[in-house]
Amino acid sequence: ISYGATDPALTDRATFPYFFRTLQSDEEEFIALCQLLKHFGWNWVGIIYTDNESGERDYQLLTKYLSREGICTEFGMKLNLNFKSKEILKKTKTRVVIICGDPNFEFDPFSKTLPEFIIQKTCIFLSKWLNQYESMQLASLLTGTVFFMQNRLDEQYGARFREFSDTFHPSKYPHDDLLQHMWLWHHRCWLKDDGKIMYYILMFFGMHNCTGKEKLTDIPKYLSSYHSASLIQAVDMMALALQDMHNFHSKQTHGKDRWMDNYNYQVPRAQCTDNCLPGLRKLIVPGTLMCCYQCAPCPEGEISNKT
Repeated sequence: ISYGATDPALTDRATFPYFFRTLQSDEEEFIALCQLLKHFGWNWVGIIYTDNESGERDYQLLTKYLSREGICTEFGMKLNLNFKSKEILKKTKTRVVIICGDPNFEFDPFSKTLPEFIIQKTCIFLSKWLNQYESMQLASLLTGTVFFMQNRLDEQYGARFREFSDTFHPSKYPHDDLLQHMWLWHHRCWLKDDGKIMYYILMFFGMHNCTGKEKLTDIPKYLSSYHSASLIQAVDMMALALQDMHNFHSKQTHGKDRWMDNYNYQVPRAQCTDNCLPGLRKLIVPGTLMCCYQCAPCPEGEISNKT
């Protein structure tokens, strides 16, 4: 039972009969994304994807789903050290850009590459980017940035999960490198490994001695991150299965959360060609994508009743 694997290929029951997961696959997310784009009339978008296997897979699947819904891709660019944001800004027309792939970087994309680009575009980050805490901080400062998110932790799990998480500490598990890195990164406090300390001194300022009272749950967004919800759900599902293999009841609800800000922002434009006015019809130009057409007068005796 996985709480983090989102590859659509794992849905194939014939190939993976014993695999289950507690979160949606990327396929559901791509379908929801297409619905969002169609709702706003965005049929001309750009895609930035991470330079790894996850990014390549997401890019291929995403373009397939977009094409199926009549949405065209103006450009697809890998996010790496050679990413030229200024050149793309000069050459591209769309105002909407989708950012996908698993953000496991050997460099910080928010130090130089993405900020200038995102400020001038409406960016849609897929849910894998929620693990990149720095990107969440950046998004809160920008206008019109959209994040996709998996279902959040049910309230009934909150207290138990907090209590469970607070039992983990580097002093209790001194050989757990992940905990040590989390304390250095999020709590900015000293540990015994001098090599790691020197690395973080070069990267950050404001380091201090650990008090011993730091907790995992003190990390911002820790309890609300989608992996936290999926993890405890996976544990509970396994426990239920062991208790009664023949009587499984899913407790997930299908409620919907919606947040709205009362700002008078204009919906950004993401079309290759404006809608044709009444009396005109779409004329496909040979050699171009279907989203890029010309508007021509209707033949005599005919009318157009759609945009």
